[in-house]
This record gives sequence, structure tokens and C-alpha cells, in this order.
Amino acid sequence: MKKLSKLKEHRNFRVISEIIIVGLIYIFGQISVSILLKGFSVDSEQELLSRPGVLTSAYIVGGTAILLALAVILKLTKTKLSELKLGRPKLKDIGYGFLGFGAYFIIVRILLALIVLVFPSFNADQAQNIGLQNASSNLLPIIFFALAVVPPISEELLFRGYLYNKLIKNKISVLTSALIVSVIFGALHGQWNVAIDTFTLSMVMIYVLQLRPSLWATITMHFLKNSLAFLVLFIFRIG
Repeated sequence: MKKLSKLKEHRNFRVISEIIIVGLIYIFGQISVSILLKGFSVDSEQELLSRPGVLTSAYIVGGTAILLALAVILKLTKTKLSELKLGRPKLKDIGYGFLGFGAYFIIVRILLALIVLVFPSFNADQAQNIGLQNASSNLLPIIFFALAVVPPISEELLFRGYLYNKLIKNKISVLTSALIVSVIFGALHGQWNVAIDTFTLSMVMIYVLQLRPSLWATITMHFLKNSLAFLVLFIFRIG
């Protein structure tokens, strides 16, 4: 019994350590952005919002820094990309991504509608301010890259790739691992409606990973979600 208790304590320590590592990687991304902004002499949020080119660069630098920090951790821990379920992309992976995105879209609409039913004051349609709505059209290609390409790769590798699989490796159940990853992922997205949306997205992503153990499926889902947001904000100008 004493040995079992020690094993459990050791496992819990490893789990907490992995969560801390992910937190430090995320913070490193934020620090990298701060250094970039300092280099461009941006001293306030208002000034940053008035310089969409710099803000776009900040999104790219933040995501790239996360990837670089994660690469260092993978090297130090001798973790292979295959352990993160990242191999060569296959057409079937993309197909599961499309199906998963469709399922998520339906589920989150129903969930938000139920929340509004119970809490009428809850604003399910509150727009997320990413600070680029007034950017000129010539910046749109790089904005698309910054919002729809970089985050799906960096965030999927960090959360559904590294953190989720490390939790599973430490004998944490699929459901508990999914909840831990999804709560952290949702919380990092700020406002309540966006947090609920991204929490739901993460839960569906992890379910898809059980059906198709390839990170390309969740990268596809993430790409579709962010691409849709890009179209709504910058092409159709809704919200």
C-alpha cells in the first residue's frame, strides 16, 4: 500500500511537472513577443492596435517561439514527434479533421444556446478582439498565415500533441487528460464565450484523436476554425 501511494505521488509530480513545462513554453512565447514589441518601441496596447503590421508579426513570433521552445524540450526529453502523433499527413487525416470540425460546430452551437437559455445575460456572440480588424487589405495574406496557419501548428503540437500524450503516458485516463488539456486551452483564450468555444473544440479534437491517432486531424480542425474566423472578420466583415 505504501509503495502504491509513493507511485501515485510520483505520477502526480510528473503530471504537474508536464503542466508547468507547457506553461513555461507558453510564457516563453509571450516573452518573445514582448521583446519584439520593445524592439519596435511599442509601449502600450493602444499603440500596438494602431500598428497592425507589428501586431501580425507578434502573432507569428509568439507561435514560432512556442515551436522552438517545444523543440528544445523534445530534444532534452528524447521525445520523438511520432510520440506526439505527428507523422506524414494522409488524406484520411484531413477527412477526419473536416468531420470533426463539423461535429464541433454543431455541438458548440447547441451548448452555447443551452447556456444562454439558462443564463439569458450571457453573451454567446461577443466578438473576440484580435486587434487586426482595421488592417489594410495588402496585409491579409500575412494575417491569414499568422492566424490560420501558425496557431494550429504550434498550439496543436503543444496541447494535443505534447501535453495530452504526456498525461496519457503517465497513466492519466483519457477523459481526465482531455479535461485538463481542454480547461487549460480554453482558459488561455480569455473571455467566457471564447473559452467555452475553445474548450469544446479541444474536447472534440481529443475524441477525434481516439478515432484517428494523427495530429494532422486536429491541425486540420484548428485550421478550419481559424480560417472561418478569418473569413468572417476580414473578408465578409461580420462583427
